[in-house]
Amino acid sequence: FGALKTRTGRIELLGIAESGGRLGIAKNEIQDFVKVMDKAGVALGDSFEGGAEVVSDKLGKIKGLYDDLSNATVETAFESVGSALNDLGASGAASEENIADFVTRIGSMPAALKPSIGTALGLGAAFEESGINAEKASSNYAKVLGIAANNAGGFAQVMGKSKKQIEDLINTNPNEFFLQFSTSLNKMKPTELLKTLDALKLNDNEVRQIIGAAGKNADLFREKIDLANRSLIDVSN
Repeated sequence: FGALKTRTGRIELLGIAESGGRLGIAKNEIQDFVKVMDKAGVALGDSFEGGAEVVSDKLGKIKGLYDDLSNATVETAFESVGSALNDLGASGAASEENIADFVTRIGSMPAALKPSIGTALGLGAAFEESGINAEKASSNYAKVLGIAANNAGGFAQVMGKSKKQIEDLINTNPNEFFLQFSTSLNKMKPTELLKTLDALKLNDNEVRQIIGAAGKNADLFREKIDLANRSLIDVSN
């Protein structure tokens, strides 16, 4: 720790190291973990209640949840995620801590339906800017995809596509399916919309809220996802 050029006290650095140990960071990567989380704490600490140790605990959980981070070094993975969080927080009203909360929650989805880390970061920002918190957004986003995967034919009818087209879209890009489906409801009259959502078993009020947010703000969702992916690429390069 003495070799690190930082104003952070050694007790705080030790706390970050302990957090890394609890998260299963390998011994030979702890120094890199402390280094990158110390930097993240400086950049993001004002947005996370609890400072660098909380930043390290929350960001530290993310790496093991996403396949596209699994082969990256500790330093690259967390610099990349931290940079994207910083850019998303600076670009709008979403807070870095709430975005990280969404990303962690959505990371527990089945691998076949789980978005990439860049998409998850962008979704978290877009949902928050649409007035939907991380817990509500993550659980109901997962619910919509799960229902759709079991009823591709019903969703295809609503979207004016074939069942195979919808199955292929869900299989290759579940998030794009979600945005296209949400947007397809925009032109419906209230009575038609409610009947359609009831027929598709999407009649929960919170489910309706996230579909409504994505349908109304689809461009915002895509912009945030694009920004997150560009931030991740910039760091990895």
